[in-house]
Formats: sequence, C-alpha cells, structure tokens
Amino acid sequence: MPPSAVDEKVADTPSTLGGELLKSGLFADAKIKCGSREWNVHKCIIGLKSSYFKKAFTGNFQEAQTNELCLDHELPLEVDCVLKYLYLGKLDSGAISACQKTTCCAGKLSLYLSLFKFADCLDVPTLKEELLTSVDDLLMRLATEIVSHEEKFYIEPEKYFSAERFEDFARAVRTVYSLPLHCVDSIIKPLHKFFLSTRFAVVKDARFKSLMNEIPKMAIDMVNLMLPSGTRQCVVTMHPKVCKECREPSSTYSDIQVMEHGSRSWKSGMTSCEISGRCPSCWEKQQMAKQAK
Repeated sequence: MPPSAVDEKVADTPSTLGGELLKSGLFADAKIKCGSREWNVHKCIIGLKSSYFKKAFTGNFQEAQTNELCLDHELPLEVDCVLKYLYLGKLDSGAISACQKTTCCAGKLSLYLSLFKFADCLDVPTLKEELLTSVDDLLMRLATEIVSHEEKFYIEPEKYFSAERFEDFARAVRTVYSLPLHCVDSIIKPLHKFFLSTRFAVVKDARFKSLMNEIPKMAIDMVNLMLPSGTRQCVVTMHPKVCKECREPSSTYSDIQVMEHGSRSWKSGMTSCEISGRCPSCWEKQQMAKQAK
C-alpha cells in the first residue's frame, strides 16, 4: 500500500484517538448512564485509570454481568468531564465550559472542587492532582487581587470580591468541608494558603463572617492558623506581592510575627526593595531619584 493511501488517522495522538473512541463508541464493551445521557465506553481504558470502574465491571456485581453502570446521583455534565479526562488524559476545555453554563457550576473554583469530589469517589488520583493544582492557582490569583487592593478591600469588599465570585468561593468552601477525611488534608492546604496570603483580610467581609457561622470548622481552622498550638504563638503570612508603583506582580515573601511571654517580635527574609513595597525596577528608580536630590 503506498504511503499516500494510509489513513491520516494513524498519525493521530493518543489523546485524539481516545477522544474519537469515546465519541464514536467504536469497539465499546460497556455503557455508562446518567440521567438522560449514555456513553459507550471501553472497560480497558476506564478500568486502568479508575479502580472504581475496574471493580464495577470485573467483580461480582450486576454491572459486570450487564456491562451497564448507572450514575444517577451525579451530574451528567460532570460525568462527561471525567470520562473525557480518562480518554484524553487531560481536562477538556469544552466540557468544562459546558459545566460552567449550568446554574450549579457557574464558577471554575466550585466546579473544580465538585469534580475533585467526584474524582475521589471514582478513585482517579491523576485527575485529583490536576484539579488540586488548578484550585491552588485560582485561589492564589484571587489572593493577589485582594492584597493588591488591601486598604480599599476593607472599605468596599464587594468591589474586589464580587457577588458572583464570592458565591463561587462559598460553594467551593462548602465542598471542601464536606469531603471525606482521607482527602481533606490535601485539598485544605490551598484554602489555608489563601487565608494566609490575604493576611486574613476576608474576615472583614460580612459575607465571609456569615460563611464562618455556617461552617464552624472553617472558623476553627482560621484560629488555629493564626495561633498554632504550643508555648510559642506565631502568624506566618505569605504575601503575593504587587508593586505599589506599577501594580505589576513582583515577588512572594513571608513574614512571621512571634509572640512569646507577652512580647512580639518580627522576622522576615525580605530585601529592602520588598520592604518598600516596590518591585526591584521601581525601587531602583526611587533610589536614583533620592540620589539625584
């Protein structure tokens, strides 16, 4: 057969071929149902990446006999997201956008955490890791915005933490504190990092206070972050730095306030330009201006 006659599909990447298999259902040997939707799937693909599917289709369960699995307690669009991940090896932007258009998953933060919870149920560790990274990134972006307008945030928190974004954040927090204990430790870290990075500025927001009343465990966690156990009490604050002159992201630094026997000391690894609140470029310009005088 001449090379020109070879189907171009042979050169497709594994992720492309995986997507085509899920879309066409070619060679499928099982079916997954959720609500009004159905997916023709391949046990060798989903079973290798999810121990839940592996046990369902190979154990002494009804699903192993009928080759059909119903996930009626899940959202069809989230099932679609996870199945596409299993076939593509990455989150599908189209599936994510489709989820965001629904009323229950309008924001990415709450959507990613809802998918994290579902991925934990299906035991897909690689998806959990990818979602964890995405959650951390979204929270740090939000923290940077809040800290860069910190003084104004205290006066008008709604301006820098819109109702839509706060509702997304609130749904995400509710999901975090509803997760099983075995996966809380990993997913709680980005949230704690967010609180530290904002220097707990969010507690000035009345909406956040209401959320703490709703979720007492979160309030306890915040107190523990501010006052660790032991004779030495300290607050470690991570600042996502934004230059106060050019408003561009600069470096990230941390400071430690230590209280021991009633006295308070301050330690920091900051350079002089970081202490001034300016990026190295703006700090250098400031120093040159001073010398010129």
